[in-house]
Amino acid sequence: MNDGFWDNRAGSFSGLVTGITAADANHWDMGTADNTGSLSPINSVIQTALGTDGGTATTLSDDPKFVDQTYDVAVNVLPLRTYPAFRQAVIVSLILPPNLLGNYHLANSTSPAWGRGTGSVRVRWAAPAQLNPWIYLVAAPNRDIDGDKRPSVSVSTVGTTTTTTRRYDAGSDQAQP
Repeated sequence: MNDGFWDNRAGSFSGLVTGITAADANHWDMGTADNTGSLSPINSVIQTALGTDGGTATTLSDDPKFVDQTYDVAVNVLPLRTYPAFRQAVIVSLILPPNLLGNYHLANSTSPAWGRGTGSVRVRWAAPAQLNPWIYLVAAPNRDIDGDKRPSVSVSTVGTTTTTTRRYDAGSDQAQP
């Protein structure tokens, strides 16, 4: 619920690492490792529906409109010296200063994640034929990754009518008005 998945890359290793660079990216936002089922995103923004059933109130988008999405993944795979078959390997990624890793806050109201979230959702856990499913309410967190309040509240007045709007954004950032 209220997730934002974008540019998640599912790489593979068969002597070389493939599927994680911009040139050969294998985008896979969510799914099961053994492909035995599909997940159902709710009020989310995802790049690809691969591994899902399409979800509920979910938006497919190639551009989530983050402030700065320039970070590109690069890794080196170094074989473990004492294991000649190279099956156990160490994957090394560079640790970079935060300003070089991108800024994944929502840029503005043109982001597909703007207002895409929800305050809560009822979840049903049961096999399709089960008579007594376990149903419970999942509430959105009241703070985002930066500690900003969620939802954003805006008040507008037209004449004598005042309207209060509560907005939940999908993803870890709640854009502030």
